[in-house]
Amino acid sequence: MNSARRQTQREIEGSFAPSAGEAPEKLAIDFLERYRFLLLCGFSVFFLVGTALRARSSPFWHDELYTILLARLDLGSMRTAIQDGVEPSPPFADILVRIVNSLWGEGNIVSRIPAIAGFWIFCLCLFTFVRRRLDISYAFAAMILPLSTGAYDYATQARCYGIILGLCGLALVSWQTATEGRRRAGALFLLAFCLAAALYSHYYAILLVAPLAGGQLWRDWRRKKVDWPVWAALSGGEAAGLILCYPLLSGARRFVAHGWAKPTLYGLLLYYPEELQKMLVVAIAFLILGAVWWLLRRKDASWTGIRDCAVPDHEITAAGLFLLLPAAGFVIAVFVTNMFHPRYFISAIAGVVLTGVLLAAIWSRCSRPIGILLLLAATPGLSLVIHHRPVTPVIDDDPLLRGAIEQGPIIMDDGQPFLKQWYYLPASMKSRVEYVADPQSEVRWTETDVTDLGMLSLKKWFGLPILDYEKDVATPGKTVRIYHNSSGSTWLLNRLLADGAKIEVQQTAGDRAVLMATITGE
Repeated sequence: MNSARRQTQREIEGSFAPSAGEAPEKLAIDFLERYRFLLLCGFSVFFLVGTALRARSSPFWHDELYTILLARLDLGSMRTAIQDGVEPSPPFADILVRIVNSLWGEGNIVSRIPAIAGFWIFCLCLFTFVRRRLDISYAFAAMILPLSTGAYDYATQARCYGIILGLCGLALVSWQTATEGRRRAGALFLLAFCLAAALYSHYYAILLVAPLAGGQLWRDWRRKKVDWPVWAALSGGEAAGLILCYPLLSGARRFVAHGWAKPTLYGLLLYYPEELQKMLVVAIAFLILGAVWWLLRRKDASWTGIRDCAVPDHEITAAGLFLLLPAAGFVIAVFVTNMFHPRYFISAIAGVVLTGVLLAAIWSRCSRPIGILLLLAATPGLSLVIHHRPVTPVIDDDPLLRGAIEQGPIIMDDGQPFLKQWYYLPASMKSRVEYVADPQSEVRWTETDVTDLGMLSLKKWFGLPILDYEKDVATPGKTVRIYHNSSGSTWLLNRLLADGAKIEVQQTAGDRAVLMATITGE
């Protein structure tokens, strides 16, 4: 009996043993499995160090500085400032930045830790999600592929988008865990928390629940049974987020009438080309490697390492629905918010990666060589982590502006570079750069008032040197110096000319100029 059983076991094991031609694939998979924890640690160290260096060499830009300034307030004042319209987003990212800044001080790396950690968590969650269904090569490919998308730019920005990706990844894994019936209580709680926290980070994150709900609806239909605890977590998380956000909507409504990124069909169609242009390298590499592999193995009767794919339909459905988030957001933008920008729907990257990996696996019937080729094609994306420039003071990037500031106070007519220059200037020189805010004029000449509304709020809460056009500039006989950026979205020069001001050019450098404006009066 025992001898027969051992013989049967040897026959079963032999049926799965690799042939001589399968050895490279088998060795590669065994290597990835054996050293997976070491490889995950290596990826983590490489990503975190490389991204931190990238953050160190990148000055804060305009939107990040809203987060940095809000993070200086206590929580009560932070909510009040957002209600007043300092910016239109909820404060979850501001709260996290406040926490890390209080521990280690405000800085290019420290203030971006929440975003860096969020993107890193997102990558690890994609690995976990795919690893439960496919060979480990597909999982490592899913972990690395986000680096080759436009989403990676937000891993080094002190904004909510990297954080939302981390919450998206945790929600995916929590939902998958809950549907498997493993550690359901913890998984359902985490799922609800992630949905609420994502919505409390950005209003468009309300769409994050849609792909999961669609996948769950398909699962329930296939099972002919409603999974009420999962639905309770999905709806409870959204409800909690809405309750937290509702008092803040009054501030966000100020930016709706004249949004800076109006929804257009052209903008929607450009979403995937813009976000995935770096993935062309991955696609080309995959095709080349696949062609080489086919030429070397074309005499084989079948692909090696083929097995049935055990990917549940509801997970494929959810992955596909993530791809549709920009389209859903476009509808909301047209009818409600009047604002559409690719970063608002950054969670669609989860759909891009998961759909691509799952389709490659299903099409190849989980072929081991295809998984390895996909991983090899994705690997060049790691090089993007180490691309950074030497650190230089912001003021040194613009000698024309530096010289103008040294001569005395000057008005910058473009709000975005003004805020960055003001932030990085020494305290003794901050009052030398000024900005003129007039929402009505901004709407007339740029069709948006978002910048000036935000600047007026920053003046109220943080004392920025923001001038009123009528009181501080439009006085007959008054002369002001202006730093004009012709490539920016500005209105001040047009308003001065319309009011009959005399404009003299003092210095120029490319598309920038130092002007002297005198209000002549009537």
